[in-house]
Amino acid sequence: MIRLRTSLFRHIVLWYTVCTMLIVAIYTLILYGEVKRGRERPFDVRLDAMAAELADDLQHSRGQLDIARLSAADLSTRAFAIFSPQWELLLASVPWQNVTWSTNTIHFGQFLERTRAGKRYHTPAKDGTGQDLRLSIAHAEIAPLVGEDAAPGATNSLPVYVAVADLFEPTDQFLWRQKYRMATAFVVVCIAVLVSGLLVARLGVWPITLLATTAERITPEDSRTRLPVTKLPHELRVLALTLNQAFDRLDAALQSERTFTAAAAHEIRSPLAALIARAQRIRCDAALPPALAAQLDAVLGEAERLTRLSGQLLLLARLDRAAAGEAFPTQAVDLAEVAQDVLDSLHEAAAGRDVHLHLRTQDATVVQGHEEWLLRAVYNLVNNAIAYTARETNVVVALEPTADGTRVLLSVSDAGPGIAPGERAKVVQRFYRGDRTRATEGTGLGLAIVLDVLRAHHGELFIAEGTGGIGARITMIVPVTMG
Repeated sequence: MIRLRTSLFRHIVLWYTVCTMLIVAIYTLILYGEVKRGRERPFDVRLDAMAAELADDLQHSRGQLDIARLSAADLSTRAFAIFSPQWELLLASVPWQNVTWSTNTIHFGQFLERTRAGKRYHTPAKDGTGQDLRLSIAHAEIAPLVGEDAAPGATNSLPVYVAVADLFEPTDQFLWRQKYRMATAFVVVCIAVLVSGLLVARLGVWPITLLATTAERITPEDSRTRLPVTKLPHELRVLALTLNQAFDRLDAALQSERTFTAAAAHEIRSPLAALIARAQRIRCDAALPPALAAQLDAVLGEAERLTRLSGQLLLLARLDRAAAGEAFPTQAVDLAEVAQDVLDSLHEAAAGRDVHLHLRTQDATVVQGHEEWLLRAVYNLVNNAIAYTARETNVVVALEPTADGTRVLLSVSDAGPGIAPGERAKVVQRFYRGDRTRATEGTGLGLAIVLDVLRAHHGELFIAEGTGGIGARITMIVPVTMG
């Protein structure tokens, strides 16, 4: 079963289209009635005028119609008939013989009601060939012949019904002849409705889109951005104000966390340094029993690990502030030199695992940034590669600028177990350690520091498989300038 994705934009377009098409349908019905009325009314007026003219041209003599004043053309070309009040045919033209007019009780009742009120009655009819006619029936009084005395008990005028018919194309047939124009107009209307619906929907969801795009920019690295309350309609301002207040509280919590992390990391360094110094002095005592010496070595190892962890936490706190917009000192840094310094410092560690380090560079690799932080990021990548790659394999550090010269790519490849696609978004989280890395020593902050260094420099980090699907290749993308 196909389920359409819920979308406010689609809802607006759908309901706008439905409502507009309903309005168009109602308007079409009204327009059809007006077109029909506009075609029939002038025609009926002409028929009524013809009936009145015919009645004026007739006279009677003791109830017998005199057609002397009618021309031969009237009798041979015009379809008309004169009926008595009892619907006896008194006079009919030649074309009238082909006129077929049928009615029912309802229509006849309407006819009597209208004629008694002195109004005309109009109805469709057909001729003998099936052509459509329109019929007008009116009540009239035929004047007597001039100078004729009225019969005893008779009135001077003769009441009759005058029926006049003429060819008339029904509205349905008239509109059907315009079917191509109507189809074109219908397509144009549908396109106009759809386009206007898209425009209305786009304008309708614009404030929500503005809210969403602005909210996407509010991250732990940019927690000071707020929703533009003044640019939103009144209905969304309350929501934006509420969200801004929530963001303010969140920002205060983040600032408090960063301050606490930095303060705690800084304050713990001095006691740890004093603890390590005293433990080392005790360890140098030659009279120290071997069992106690082994325990003391373990304590020194944990203390040094805590020292490294406090240093990393302090660095993360500084990187958080830098990513949030706090200024930090920068200078021209050659990443090739940074990478070479890292390889030199890790040469012994790599040799201990029979790992060979290689550096490949191309063209200019100078960027504007914080040299110590970039050095730490590259060091973490290479140190991780040495720790996780297989023995007697290569760790390759490659540098090259992008084609447009605006960024420098630094990638570190190894031949280790690699990083599963499902874990690539997790390994950069602080203190996360995957199943493949739990057996090795570490704090789970190495890649998190790399990512934060790149965020501070407006760079990016990508994790992929190594060459031939073996190992991992982690790439730092560092902008040449931070502007």
